[in-house]
Amino acid sequence: MKLRLRGNSIRLRLEQHEIDELIDKGEVSEKLPFSDHQSFGYTLATNKNGEFKAVFSGAIIKIEVPVGLAKSWSESDEEGIYQPLNANTAFEIKLAVEKDFQCLHKRPEEDETDLFPNPRAND
Repeated sequence: MKLRLRGNSIRLRLEQHEIDELIDKGEVSEKLPFSDHQSFGYTLATNKNGEFKAVFSGAIIKIEVPVGLAKSWSESDEEGIYQPLNANTAFEIKLAVEKDFQCLHKRPEEDETDLFPNPRAND
């Protein structure tokens, strides 16, 4: 799962197996260790209460999306789920959860075997 932070936006891009894990186990996580005692992590989880949620605690960002929406998105051709969090407040976050597509320009150093076929590949 890739994480991109910019301004007040959070974008998560998931490979096929990560979406499967999200649906099957209810969450997928990544962790970046900085030392033996410090790391930064981020988690995408589903919830049954139908709400979108973002929490930053310690050094972990946790995003929650409704399980029904995540499941229908995973089975569709839709690129992503887009939702503002804390809308119309000083803490508004623009959330994007997207399928990670193969690049149009191949980069030999990157393994794209688990990425989604790019819908623009035949343009």
